[in-house]
Amino acid sequence: MSQPEADKLDKQLSGALRLIRLGQRLPEPTPEEPADDELLLLIEEKLPEAERQRVEALLARCPYSADRVDVLRQALADFASRTRLSPDTERAPERSRFARLVFTVARGAEQAMAWLCGTDVPLPVAAAAMPTRGAATGRDEAGHYFRFERRFGDCDAVIQVERVPHRGVELRLDLTRQGARLEDARAVLRCRGKLVESVRVRDGTAGFVGLQPDCYQIQVTGKDEEIGRLAVDLLSA
Repeated sequence: MSQPEADKLDKQLSGALRLIRLGQRLPEPTPEEPADDELLLLIEEKLPEAERQRVEALLARCPYSADRVDVLRQALADFASRTRLSPDTERAPERSRFARLVFTVARGAEQAMAWLCGTDVPLPVAAAAMPTRGAATGRDEAGHYFRFERRFGDCDAVIQVERVPHRGVELRLDLTRQGARLEDARAVLRCRGKLVESVRVRDGTAGFVGLQPDCYQIQVTGKDEEIGRLAVDLLSA
């Protein structure tokens, strides 16, 4: 199969998969949900006994917050168990192939987004956001765009996450190996284990658009290897 034919098949497959329902979404919040700081204090076991019992009783009645606590616990466990990577090989002797990012996304058309936690912290953004696909939008509002840098094995990755009004969340990966843009690779997007989209890494870049609040996993593979995995949790707020 020629490359143009393969690209056409990728596009047709991705379009068909987007028409498939991805299963049950995250539970909806209720008026009695515990506050974010209460959930974090509960996970860190810093709540007084009476408050702990009250929050745990709320969690028993609130599937939305119970699901959120599970995601936060997993994110914090990932952070604690995996080496935080940097160019300093003495500080980061192991090159992990995994990263996890957790955001909250407000309901409604604007879908304002906030970073919650993860294996890395966002870098300061000095310039306007770069779109994942298409023409530049000129958006540079604080809190709408997040940029991360990390290592996946012997590859350097720049991860850009942006909420776009009326279009959901867009995610872009820029990958290089020894200073050269990565080629001959593929990025596969899954939602709760179900395939959503598979795209070629073109000129070192792969992007996904229209992401709604849910739990996503992205796996990047080369010809004979797994380059890295990225878990992105978009929690409805």
